[in-house]
Amino acid sequence: MVRRLMTQSASATSSANLNGIAALLAAQVLLVGSDTFIKLASTSIPATQIMAYRGPISIAVMLVIVWANGSMGRLAGAVSLRVMFRGILEAVIALMFITALAGLALGDITAILQATPLVLIVLSIFVLGQRAGAFEWIVVILGFLGVLMIVQPGANSAAWLAGLAFLTAVMIAFRDIVTRTLDPSIPSPVVALATTVAVCMLGVAGGLFQEWRPMTPTLWLYVFGTAVLVAAANLLMVRAFRGVDIAVVSPFRYAVVVWAMLVGYWVWGDKPNLLALCGVVLIVVCGLALMRREWKKSRRPDLEAEGAGG
Repeated sequence: MVRRLMTQSASATSSANLNGIAALLAAQVLLVGSDTFIKLASTSIPATQIMAYRGPISIAVMLVIVWANGSMGRLAGAVSLRVMFRGILEAVIALMFITALAGLALGDITAILQATPLVLIVLSIFVLGQRAGAFEWIVVILGFLGVLMIVQPGANSAAWLAGLAFLTAVMIAFRDIVTRTLDPSIPSPVVALATTVAVCMLGVAGGLFQEWRPMTPTLWLYVFGTAVLVAAANLLMVRAFRGVDIAVVSPFRYAVVVWAMLVGYWVWGDKPNLLALCGVVLIVVCGLALMRREWKKSRRPDLEAEGAGG
């Protein structure tokens, strides 16, 4: 009887993990689709115009999510100082990302953003005072080397855009640190709604200093597509990590690099050179190594003390 229950439990966990992996992979496909629409639109209209026009659609979708979540009575949390500060960070991140995406290969910018966990470790050390051992530092250095292999300063005419993409990864890591300090009583959909409003407002404000270009039906399709795909992807991301073994599901997040490279090749014919491809592999391997290290620490606290000691 006990063995049967254990088998059923293991089967349920395995099924949940498989569903989580499927949801995560689907979410990444949608995110790459959203980025594709943004990149296509950015050839005709500036980043701020994309943010401004996408905003009302995204806000409407988020309001539905907040209502469905039963969080309408907690909307006051959206105007707390830390939530608004996080929203401002997200708006700046969106502006930087769309600007860099306009001139970079989709696969390259997606790979560079995968350096965010590496940046987060460095910020956690210098901002939060956390300790790191030799293993963490070696992985971080190798990961940053991978970024340089993609950026290729001096050899790439778009190197400054790749640098902007890396700065975006730094800002994302800083945003994640701020997110950890938010009042847990504020529902996540409310935080997401505040962020969406901030992104839209920055787009409108930026439009005051840029020429607003005429919209065509195709451009409206791109803007509508990116808003809907991002909302759907966020819902799938929540589904992906509920009731699963995070250590099993999380490594599949790096599949987004593969999706981005495939779409980049299919739509624009992008082909990364060998050095950039090696950089992508290095970043992914370093991210997986850190993920595995954190998983071990969560199960063996003695490893954390050992890592801190170098």
